[in-house]
Amino acid sequence: VVVDDHLMEISHVVRGEEWISSLPKHKLLYQWFGWDMPEIFHTALLRNEQKAKLGKRYGHTFVTWYQEHGILPEALRNFLGLLGWSHPEEKEIFSMDDFISAFELKDLKTTAPIFDLTKLEWMNGEYIRMMSAEELAQHIAQYSKKYVDGKYSEDLIKKTLPLVQTRLKTLKEYDAYCDFFVNAPTEYEKDVSGFTEIAKGAADVLEGLQDWKADAIGETLQKYATEKEIKFGEFFMAIRLLISGKKVTPPLNESMEILGKEECL
Repeated sequence: VVVDDHLMEISHVVRGEEWISSLPKHKLLYQWFGWDMPEIFHTALLRNEQKAKLGKRYGHTFVTWYQEHGILPEALRNFLGLLGWSHPEEKEIFSMDDFISAFELKDLKTTAPIFDLTKLEWMNGEYIRMMSAEELAQHIAQYSKKYVDGKYSEDLIKKTLPLVQTRLKTLKEYDAYCDFFVNAPTEYEKDVSGFTEIAKGAADVLEGLQDWKADAIGETLQKYATEKEIKFGEFFMAIRLLISGKKVTPPLNESMEILGKEECL
């Protein structure tokens, strides 16, 4: 490695702390060859969430995993920049240019940092929310083509993004939130067998609705629930489950508008 680094004209070597014991041998070799020694830094080892050494064969160590999970390159770079270092202004979110201008090797910390995937997802969500709708739509479309068989049209993505952009932590979560826009539910997160009367009544009143817009849908359903003295929480949970199969979805009325009257009924 000493010969290799010298021939490649390496100026700085940054490596893990397990190489500290080899440093005296390397220094002797540089002296015996009469070569200038590069500056050598040793960093604390990354740890996983169980505080064990993060090895190259352990956990999510392939870039492809982060791509499939829907992590943005900018967010991943930002996250990696904070492993063993902190911004002098204590920023959590910063650009690559800001990182380059602020970073100095002398500021690396000796405490072994933890590779926290929860924090990475939070950071990724921040980047998603900072994006324009047009830019995020492009990312979602590219992700859809590569990982979910392109089932989302560009038109549908543009219509649904305003409903979910503030909720997303990863590009992958878009599919979790929006699958029901293209696939009617076949499974339900809660038993819906007791919702027959609610479903029939809601369908009947919505059948007569001419202006299929979110506000009109919501007002019609609220009026029906009030007349039948059904608790709003129970009523709208039933409608949400029947429409999407899930307890948590994008805003219900807006989702029903996008799905269209015929599909909802």
